[in-house]
Amino acid sequence: MIPLQKGSRQGAKRKNAQSNIIAYLAENEPENMYKIGKQTGLYYSSVHKVINTSLSTGIVQPEGDTESEKNKNVKTTSYGLTFKGVLKYLSTFKIFPDPPF
Repeated sequence: MIPLQKGSRQGAKRKNAQSNIIAYLAENEPENMYKIGKQTGLYYSSVHKVINTSLSTGIVQPEGDTESEKNKNVKTTSYGLTFKGVLKYLSTFKIFPDPPF
């Protein structure tokens, strides 16, 4: 068994969180970080890290500001997938079956 390198487990968790967020955004309307966390079961801090990383890599983009449900004086930003993000989501699907040989 190969020992895990320091930080590799956390990297795997972040990749899984990113996959969950990308899938959620692909299958739903653009949403703010709080609602993404609630719907995916991820902590807000995890959603925040993944959204910021995805913004810098061009997978996610801000879609607009809306009123917060809790405080009407606060605006929250909704995020949606870019074309690159949609392609990343679609790349997770297996299109062709494995060859029989």
